[in-house]
Amino acid sequence: MKLIVIGDSISVGTYTAPTDPAPNSVVAKNYGSYLQDYFGADAFINYSINGVSYSETSTVYGEQSVTNRCAAFEKGDYIFLSCGTNDYGTNVKLGERTDKTDISFYGAVDIVFRQMKKENPKSAIYVMLPIPRDNEGRNEAGFCLNDYRNVLKKKASEYGFRLIDGSRLAIDPKDAGHKERYILDGVHINEEGHKMLAELMIKEIKAMEKRKAGHYDFTINGYQGTVIIPENANGEWIWKTEFFYAFDQAEQDLLAKGYTRAYYGISDKYGSEKAVRLMRDFHSYVVETFGLADKSNLAGFSRGGLYAFNYALYYPERVKKIYFDAPVFDLKSWPLPESTEQKQLFEEFNLSKETFAYFKNSPVDNLEEFSKNNIPVLLIAGCKDTLVPFSENGEIMLNYYKQNGIPITYYLKDECNHHPHSLKDTTPILEFISNE
Repeated sequence: MKLIVIGDSISVGTYTAPTDPAPNSVVAKNYGSYLQDYFGADAFINYSINGVSYSETSTVYGEQSVTNRCAAFEKGDYIFLSCGTNDYGTNVKLGERTDKTDISFYGAVDIVFRQMKKENPKSAIYVMLPIPRDNEGRNEAGFCLNDYRNVLKKKASEYGFRLIDGSRLAIDPKDAGHKERYILDGVHINEEGHKMLAELMIKEIKAMEKRKAGHYDFTINGYQGTVIIPENANGEWIWKTEFFYAFDQAEQDLLAKGYTRAYYGISDKYGSEKAVRLMRDFHSYVVETFGLADKSNLAGFSRGGLYAFNYALYYPERVKKIYFDAPVFDLKSWPLPESTEQKQLFEEFNLSKETFAYFKNSPVDNLEEFSKNNIPVLLIAGCKDTLVPFSENGEIMLNYYKQNGIPITYYLKDECNHHPHSLKDTTPILEFISNE
């Protein structure tokens, strides 16, 4: 069994020791060696070189780029592609997704991935996104490091490669304590950092082994849950809090891109505290059972907005992004008075007509606390919604965010009622969820 790592100085194990004027030291055991132990590989070939990029257009060691060398690499059972930070650091232009030649980062990555797929069709090929560095802002080409990470994510999905998110490494190069302990020069991790990176990678690899493609129905705390895992699952997931199959083109498109779909059938609880506790248990179960990412992307349609909002309010550390679509944000706006839904609401919240007049625990009442969690929000709504009036619900959030200078992505449909949800062209939704 053969393990191959293709990377840059980080994969070599190069780092800056306290007495070094530059990254001149090499760790005794890099993350690749830990992976060799984990897989029990007989051989470990490290094709990594200090300073190299995917692209030959890099201004540093372009002749040693992965594109120029990949045709000569040996075949392997486990292959890890771990470049990208030098493409960013040397201002390689991003290019277009359709690029197939080494004129851009897109083109260079495509060449390498295509070659790896051709020569290793049955191998486990992993793409590791660049780990954190002290400066990830815009380079001279106008791109930030996350732009390069997003290219790698898209290309990994396109070629069916497994993704390891190195940016999740729990090392912050901007933190003085972390910098001194793990990453002195802000880019290269030391021995302890390599052990941490290997632990992260092995954790994600184990999670991938749990992600078996299929449609799963199960029961948690007496309520049915559903998880749909695609063949190209990347560990990310979209959790629709109500109306799982309604107006779900965006979710279908995300499924095709490797996102797992999830649903928990706790209807008629209107985002109550009990509902939030149930959601917490569901979240923990699917992460552990199906190897999903620790943070979910929530989709709150109509009354589902109550669940998504309140879950993020109570457990912001478990939520990556939220997509609200014609959401209910004020329980005095909907359900309608005397309706079956309002009777259910009163029972769930232990309210009466008299006490409801003093009720102040709708999402519109908690926008200040909610917004402080800095969770990215996408809002889509119809301006002529007669069931859940936009002016009484989504617009209140939109105005609050605007007035307080808080970023929010939104699309308003001028002539649309409550239905149809979503957008005819789902691209803005896909980009919101998938882009860093």
